[in-house]
Amino acid sequence: MTEPKTAEQLAGEVKAAFDAKHDQVKAIAEEALGKAKTGEDLSAATKQLADEALTGMNEAKARLDELEQKMARKGPDDQARHQTVGEQVVAAEEIKSFLESKVSRGRASVEIKAIISSLTTDAAGSAGDLIVPDRLPGIIAPGQRRLTVRDLLT
Repeated sequence: MTEPKTAEQLAGEVKAAFDAKHDQVKAIAEEALGKAKTGEDLSAATKQLADEALTGMNEAKARLDELEQKMARKGPDDQARHQTVGEQVVAAEEIKSFLESKVSRGRASVEIKAIISSLTTDAAGSAGDLIVPDRLPGIIAPGQRRLTVRDLLT
């Protein structure tokens, strides 16, 4: 299975595609400028090729701009996400080995790191870490329910 690409890798690919389209447009423009200096008329095929290259370059530029905007909104990925208490318990080796054993009763102890390690809200390991951002893309509409006449009167 292939690894998912990071935003930086995708941005690099889009930038490379944009640069290739830009070079193609530049070559066509230089050819057209050379023909114009010698007094030759541009053929319909050359005009069509230039239009296609400009359209491709504009599409690549739009994709690059959209990707840059998404990355700016998303924020940096280098911030370490702290695990909740439940995530720490589930990931603990002691719990995994206890669940794999066939014992119906027993006790397992797990050492959990403190979620809050400072009292300020702006430092790393502070109370701000208790609030985990959970953003879903798009608009989430409320559930649809059947309206009755009583709902309209009240």
